[in-house]
Amino acid sequence: MAREGIRNYEEIYNCQMVDMFNLTEVKVPCVHVKKGYVRFNMNALNLLGKTPFIEILVNPDEQYMLAVPCNQYDVYAVDWCRKEKATGRMIPKDVRSKDLAPKLYRLMGWDEELTYRVQCFRQEFENGKCLLYFDLPNYVPMISESVESKTGRIIKRSRPLYTTAQQSAFGPPLREMMDKLNRDYVGYYVADTNSDSNMGQIGMFERGHQDEGQSES
Repeated sequence: MAREGIRNYEEIYNCQMVDMFNLTEVKVPCVHVKKGYVRFNMNALNLLGKTPFIEILVNPDEQYMLAVPCNQYDVYAVDWCRKEKATGRMIPKDVRSKDLAPKLYRLMGWDEELTYRVQCFRQEFENGKCLLYFDLPNYVPMISESVESKTGRIIKRSRPLYTTAQQSAFGPPLREMMDKLNRDYVGYYVADTNSDSNMGQIGMFERGHQDEGQSES
């Protein structure tokens, strides 16, 4: 006998949300992390309107990373893309760092022989604030392999090395994803006033520190 559907709408929170990794390998906005550098892909750039500079924030306790648009002259500005000479388009570039990537590897207990891909999504907040959220535990290891092309050339390609859990799951639990989407990550930081609300600098101070300074004055 055919079932009549779910009993109530709340039952959707018992489901897994089918993520982009289960739908396509090409259009997933993500960051690639390798020893020595990180690289945000084109789809991640497009989520922030190809803004040329970001600030990278990491919460080691909750294991997430944020990419927040900022101005070129902000203290911690990172140029995560470059202009392609032939077309004038903004395209991804390697963000070289002797410390950031190794620290992410140690934080997550990753294998140094592998590259890791972490999917992201865009969050929007009041006053035009936006950011990219990278859930670090939701990573996909990438393994490099040599493949022979149609012309006989040997080329190197990366393919995902899915864990057993990732192979059997359709995606993250919906309730878990909704909790992350509804959190105000920008609220943990003080945003300086700026004429362009999307490009306001995120000061590296917790809100409590600002309140302490105001009370002293």
